[in-house]
Amino acid sequence: MKLLRKYIHQILSEEKKMSGSWDKEPGAGIVVVRQFDDGWRVLCLHTEDSMDLPKGGIDAGEDVLSTALRETREEANITDLEFNWGLNGIKIFHMTMFVAQTHQDPE
Repeated sequence: MKLLRKYIHQILSEEKKMSGSWDKEPGAGIVVVRQFDDGWRVLCLHTEDSMDLPKGGIDAGEDVLSTALRETREEANITDLEFNWGLNGIKIFHMTMFVAQTHQDPE
């Protein structure tokens, strides 16, 4: 879990460098992991210049988990999620990130 936290921190730090600001609205997302024969893999979304995690801003009336689920569905079309490590989010900067396992391919 320590390496995963470091990875999330790195992704969000890159986002900060690109935007030039820490003053962002709160958001949430999910670090989606999947186990293959040769080990675990983390879902990364390819952007123009880097990789990112499925995440986004909290809409009116949403809580952080609802936001994380919606963003993962919208950005990767993944809905089969198992929160084997619990539903305690990892808060880093302005984002709350959850960790969930899937058996589903992203789209």
